[in-house]
Amino acid sequence: MTKITFFQTPTVEDSLALTRFKELVVENTSLSILEEKEEAKGAKADLVSAIDILNLTLSTISTLITVIDFWQSQYPKYSIKIDIEGNTYTKENMSKGEFEEALKKALEKQEQVTLKIKSEEK
Repeated sequence: MTKITFFQTPTVEDSLALTRFKELVVENTSLSILEEKEEAKGAKADLVSAIDILNLTLSTISTLITVIDFWQSQYPKYSIKIDIEGNTYTKENMSKGEFEEALKKALEKQEQVTLKIKSEEK
């Protein structure tokens, strides 16, 4: 399973951005997604705080990266770090090929992968 979460406690704006990311994944891939929600004081609904990608395979990694790139073009205030078994890499400091290769190696080794989203405006 691959988890996508925030560095910080998500705001309503963060939750909406992550919900849009989830929608893009569902629209453009065959991946299965579970949402994690948390209660937010003063909000009318629970916030999406993380999503879990359940069936990431070697053949779907490239499509997922394309979705991530498109989402980041729509939400440029967010940066993404990838955490693989405790080692953290910044997506922006890797080429698309390096990012894809890191995900593939982690998947082949069945390592836990977490993509962490950070708002650069905070």
